[in-house]
Amino acid sequence: DVKKISIITTKDLINMFYRNLYTMYKLKAKQLTLSPIIYVTPGTNLFDVMKLMMAKNIRRVPVVMSNKVVGIINQNLIIEALCYFMRDTMKSYREDRT
Repeated sequence: DVKKISIITTKDLINMFYRNLYTMYKLKAKQLTLSPIIYVTPGTNLFDVMKLMMAKNIRRVPVVMSNKVVGIINQNLIIEALCYFMRDTMKSYREDRT
């Protein structure tokens, strides 16, 4: 079940750190996962992933298929994909003009 998937975020860690400064070492991972899980599926459009990440102010999104995490998309991967897209588009544009 997707509801069982959890991610410990930097924000969650910082919040727990301040709340449990002297007992943090006793906390279990289950107690640190405060944020609701936001995920995409393998068929989600890259631009929709970018919009979701910007709207939710998150840097990483798990990719879930059949209730299992099959990957993680992060900001660096999106920038890399956009660079390749722009390179290929410019290459095609230059070839069309010659």
